[in-house]
Amino acid sequence: MDSSVDRLAAEAANPATAPARLHELAANHPDLHPLIASNPATYEELLDWLRGVDDPFTRAVVEARDRGLEGEEAYNDAIEATSPSRADSGDAEATTLLAPAAASESTRVIETPRNEGSVSGQAPARRSLLTGQVDEPRTPTQGIEQVRQAPAYVPARAADTAAEEDTEPRRTGISWTVVLLLVLLVIALIAASVFGYLLLGGGQSSGDRTVESSTSTVAPTQSETTTPTPTPSETETPVEEQTRFPAPEGAVGARNFALPSGNINCQIDDDNVRCTIKDKNFGECGDELFTVRLDLNGALPACGDAGGAAVTQGRDGVLVYDTSSTASRYACTSTTAGISCWDTITGTAFDLARQGWSTHQK
Repeated sequence: MDSSVDRLAAEAANPATAPARLHELAANHPDLHPLIASNPATYEELLDWLRGVDDPFTRAVVEARDRGLEGEEAYNDAIEATSPSRADSGDAEATTLLAPAAASESTRVIETPRNEGSVSGQAPARRSLLTGQVDEPRTPTQGIEQVRQAPAYVPARAADTAAEEDTEPRRTGISWTVVLLLVLLVIALIAASVFGYLLLGGGQSSGDRTVESSTSTVAPTQSETTTPTPTPSETETPVEEQTRFPAPEGAVGARNFALPSGNINCQIDDDNVRCTIKDKNFGECGDELFTVRLDLNGALPACGDAGGAAVTQGRDGVLVYDTSSTASRYACTSTTAGISCWDTITGTAFDLARQGWSTHQK
């Protein structure tokens, strides 16, 4: 069997395969649709699309996933569902399928059923998920027109990343240059004041005149040094406000986005970040929407849509799992477990998932 075909089949069934790669395989290899449908890593939008393809076996795998089955269990269940008389007729064909690397290093064998024909009479008599060869011609409706409709899995504003990464270092460099110049200015003013004091006071011979000279000289010196004195404290502000907990490298600049599951939506504003979950397994807020808001006062929960706090859509696109987005002083990272957002300056953070939410310090 072609090793490249083996590799593609292994990728399609491997739970560690990235969602973007699963989308690519679904778009270019229709015969891998049943394996992609059985993969636990396949995102909901792609599953919904596979549910509508003109392939009874693929739809049977998706229906098995709807019943809580995954991986090989869903695949085998679909075999039983589409070939009820397979055990009696003995009309089955063994197909070699590479198991996901995370599951086993050996090769698994999964039986692929011989289809007796779909309801429309257009399905092939037998399929090979790895080679794409069939005993009878495939119907044209399962061709490129369907594949082109596979839902893409790329954030809409990923192109903003390069511009933000390019400007951030220069912004930091300018602030340190200003700090250095201000410090040097303060030192120069203090040195000039001390020099003037010594120069004016050194020519007096009388004790009284010396005191008067000292008094009259010290006053201007204090006045001159008082003006720039606050400058060091002002220069400390950029140091205190610098980004100490930045977003991971490669973060995009989306402000309004959704997670791949569509269950969590987030909005990053200049003074806060909010995330709203629709379906949850914890009782807080009952059946209402549950939102967590993080600003300078910390992370606080809110129920429903009081004051427009809830975020119900992701206009900028879908934030792929294990990908981050950052804007203003906030950043968020999407994972299969849920969303994690934090203040990149203070490190105050919150996590939100179907099982619950929490706040902590990075």
